[in-house]
Amino acid sequence: MQFPIDDVHVGIFNRTLKFGCGDYSGEVPLANNCSFMTLGANTPADVKEVLKSGWGRMPDSMWNDFVRANAATATVQDLFKMSWKHRILGPGVGEDKEWDSPNFVFFFSTVGFDASRTSAMVFVLLFSYTDNVHTAGDYFRLHLNKKDEWEIDGRVRLFEKKPDRKN
Repeated sequence: MQFPIDDVHVGIFNRTLKFGCGDYSGEVPLANNCSFMTLGANTPADVKEVLKSGWGRMPDSMWNDFVRANAATATVQDLFKMSWKHRILGPGVGEDKEWDSPNFVFFFSTVGFDASRTSAMVFVLLFSYTDNVHTAGDYFRLHLNKKDEWEIDGRVRLFEKKPDRKN
């Protein structure tokens, strides 16, 4: 992924997203008091249909594991390998002036696996605070290749918010 700025600061939220609506007391970001994971699709069942339509195939075992895993939030560990400056952000994380205004913040769901653990899916929410990069929510399907490395094998954009234009 390329960004239109040189000194990128990427925040990674320290809690995973989860399905559902209601008061999560600042635990995860919400849209209209509901999870971003269903924005535009309304329910997890609707999301499943959108994904099956976009990907053409999706093992029931992977979807069932994904729903189960995303019934609650989990702690995100910094196991990310990237060329951008990044930091775990969120409740309970110490403050650092350099990170008061990151260019982007990523939020992740918990990963769901198929029965053989060779296919997986994850929802990624990107909050963008930079021109020319839109806030968006995407579901990614991954598979384990012959080198035992995860590769992206499909993407479905659930929503995209283009920046407001001021005249």
